[in-house]
Amino acid sequence: AELKGKKVLHTTKVDIFLASFSGGKDSQVVLDLCTRALPPSAFQVIYSDTGYELPSSLTLYEQVKEHYGKLYPDLKFSTARNHEKVLNYWDKIGTPSDKHRWCCSVMKTAPLYRTLKVPGTNRQAKVLAFEGVRAEESAKRSSYERIGRGVKHSFVINARPILTWTTTDIFLYMFIHGLPINQAYRNGKPRVGCILCPFSSPWDDMIANTCYPNELHPFITKI
Repeated sequence: AELKGKKVLHTTKVDIFLASFSGGKDSQVVLDLCTRALPPSAFQVIYSDTGYELPSSLTLYEQVKEHYGKLYPDLKFSTARNHEKVLNYWDKIGTPSDKHRWCCSVMKTAPLYRTLKVPGTNRQAKVLAFEGVRAEESAKRSSYERIGRGVKHSFVINARPILTWTTTDIFLYMFIHGLPINQAYRNGKPRVGCILCPFSSPWDDMIANTCYPNELHPFITKI
């Protein structure tokens, strides 16, 4: 940017560079790419604990922190979570459904961006977030651009470095670089998001009921 007259440098102000981590394979690959492209002190990793997390995702997050902590001691990890438990919101807002999908915005997006302030101030930071979105995942995501501005918030730029990667590309990268794999994939889950979801398939529900009955019980009881 400096060599080209600083135009880009001056018009694209970013306070925080962020790798958003979910415990899934795609966010793992994005995090690893970030560590290879950016100095560890130049960005941070934030894990969004929604209250719906699979036990294997929480375990993986600890493994990932240990793995990169040894390689890059300056790399900062933090966890974003809502100040209330998710089941409290079920009582206040209602049970999530395909027509009443409040989970992501309330339990993930809002807590994440509330933590992002300019260091030493209470001013909302301008953020460049590297995320593991891929076009192959859905028809909607296939229409995404590699760079998204103001998708959810006006102060966030979303960068999607693996947008055109296939699932095969993702797993090959993980195997080649020896990255730990979320046990839920080995248990048969194609995606490792929330422990239950209005949009999950019967197969996903079967795996959750079989592998995580204790963690699922409070939600099933509430329903």
